[in-house]
Amino acid sequence: MAGATNSVTAAADPLAELRDIHLPEAVGYWPVAPGWWLLLASVLVLAGLIVWTVRRYRHNAYRRAAAKELDKVYQQYMSDVKAALPRMQATNIYSVLTVY
Repeated sequence: MAGATNSVTAAADPLAELRDIHLPEAVGYWPVAPGWWLLLASVLVLAGLIVWTVRRYRHNAYRRAAAKELDKVYQQYMSDVKAALPRMQATNIYSVLTVY
């Protein structure tokens, strides 16, 4: 009769049949998700582009200095031409060259 009382007790208390909760293992940090690899690759490419741009900018410093100097020379030339143009028109160089 002992077996009959156990079945009656089990039928009366269904919570007694439940097992303990087993928690899953903790999520590790390694290996990282593919998105993190993509972010790392993007950061490395961006850092490489910044380094390349800075080096190129520094390497071309002499060209920028030459362009500034050339612009100064051109501006001086244009101011000289503008100053000489009225004198050339006043002397009327073409009348000197005209043969009668």
